[in-house]
Amino acid sequence: MAARLRLRPLGIETVAVYSQADEEALPVQLATQAVCIGPARASDSYLNQEALLTVAQFTGCDGVHPGYGFLSENGEFADACARQGLAFIGPSGDAIRRAGSKSAAKTLMKQAGVPVTPGSDGPVDSVEAAPGCGQGRGLSGAPQGFRRRRWPGHPPGLPGRGATRGLRKRPGRSRCLFRQRGDVSGKADPPAPAH
Repeated sequence: MAARLRLRPLGIETVAVYSQADEEALPVQLATQAVCIGPARASDSYLNQEALLTVAQFTGCDGVHPGYGFLSENGEFADACARQGLAFIGPSGDAIRRAGSKSAAKTLMKQAGVPVTPGSDGPVDSVEAAPGCGQGRGLSGAPQGFRRRRWPGHPPGLPGRGATRGLRKRPGRSRCLFRQRGDVSGKADPPAPAH
């Protein structure tokens, strides 16, 4: 809404899309044009990429601001905007995908010379592979497709606290990125107190 208020004095027209539930919303009222894109359910309106792109083309938009949440972190939507000749007001699809993956983001930061927390060089396929990084001490998991649950036979040497405690794989996603607890200088956190 603040952006719309700033654009009006510049003579820049805005097109707001809205669901049937948001017809009376203030951003809809402040826009130069407003187009209903579907019913209240987000998957039938705000997440309907085809409807959003159709509205953008039909109304002659030069760019699409995805808002916050919904499609703002969807690399495929950013790519679809580019294919349609629309400026996606946000990062590129590639940048969204890289930032959305812990291991890809870590690799990107290392390549840029940014200090990163020591740990596995990438996701590991099994918990058994995790103790190899840092001799299994002072590690915590950055789950990628794992849930925090009790895990029978939790490998010795892995800490009993943090995300690694009782990780259970979800079907179809079986990788986990491990990092050393502590600051980026490589100093590990002190061991957990015994209970």
